[in-house]
Amino acid sequence: MPINLVAVTVVHEIATLILVGGLYFILFVQLPAIASVKSPRVRLRLRRASFRWLFRWGWLGLVLLWLTGAYDLLTNADGGFPAHVRIMAGLSAAFTLLFLIAQFGLFNEATAAMEDGNSERASWLYRRLRFVVGLASVLALVVVLLDVTGPALIPLEGLDLKFLFMRG
Repeated sequence: MPINLVAVTVVHEIATLILVGGLYFILFVQLPAIASVKSPRVRLRLRRASFRWLFRWGWLGLVLLWLTGAYDLLTNADGGFPAHVRIMAGLSAAFTLLFLIAQFGLFNEATAAMEDGNSERASWLYRRLRFVVGLASVLALVVVLLDVTGPALIPLEGLDLKFLFMRG
């Protein structure tokens, strides 16, 4: 394996750790810890700070994943991509869309609501943001699982669902 491909693979794996690790840390460690804070204003400020950091590191990881994934695919493409890779690309695009909605929709609205003094709306938006980030993390986990097990689970030519309709 050429050294540049090894370097790309290492960066790809580190970017995966940054993105997926950040998602799970905020969902299962940071936000539950913040929920135990008694002051609603402090909780809102902590949520805003936590999501701000998630988006900073998350976008770094996501951009690196897209770049290194594209490089790996383009350098190893031998007349097409396996079915699991196409599925991974579609799920990754859906993840990216959810991440865009999370930051530039929900997070920005929650921040604006906080600045306007509407803590009730900000709190509602942060709950929705947590849901969207949770959904995105499920997509990320499926992509990681497909990356590891995809070649064994999905044949090169793709899924054939005819077996569902056959009577035995």
